[in-house]
Amino acid sequence: MYKFWVSIRLFLLPITIMMVISSCDGRKSSQQALKEAIVEFQQEVPIEVDEYFPSEYFESYNDTILDNGYRILIKTVPDLENDVTLTKIKDTVNFQKHYRNFKIEIKLETDTGEFIKEHFTKERINYLVRESHTNYRLFSNEMVLKALNVNYLESTSEAVIFDLLYHLPETDKTSELRLSLSRKAIIITESNNL
Repeated sequence: MYKFWVSIRLFLLPITIMMVISSCDGRKSSQQALKEAIVEFQQEVPIEVDEYFPSEYFESYNDTILDNGYRILIKTVPDLENDVTLTKIKDTVNFQKHYRNFKIEIKLETDTGEFIKEHFTKERINYLVRESHTNYRLFSNEMVLKALNVNYLESTSEAVIFDLLYHLPETDKTSELRLSLSRKAIIITESNNL
């Protein structure tokens, strides 16, 4: 019986040694292979997260009658094609925030039936700013056209005055332009600065 155990040991010893040697052939463990595959995937496949402000299309209407005889109709919609994009990369994820500008349509009617109809986008306003030699750097590409307000106090029977509000996204910085709209001209001046 002793010989039997010795022969089994002699038989099992080379098999055990072969198994130990074959398991050390340099192959990766499944856990190590998974980690390497995740790192490789993150380097090859960009992950982007896009947020839009405002997130949906809407139409805003404002109908005002001034004591100087003007009826003002203002339609405001988000400009879905033009926005200011801020990008932050965290780990391998590219977070992009898109702050949309607005398109504004103004229709002025007088009590005599005459009317003026104008469309404004950020690009058109920036063009008018450059033409009026206003300090253009304040209204550069990183600012968003946020709002248009009727300036009741400064409007006259000759022209209606509007305040255009520009905003620098993710900050408290704003700037205003004054827009004078009359039958004769469109005039833009600075109202206040950053």
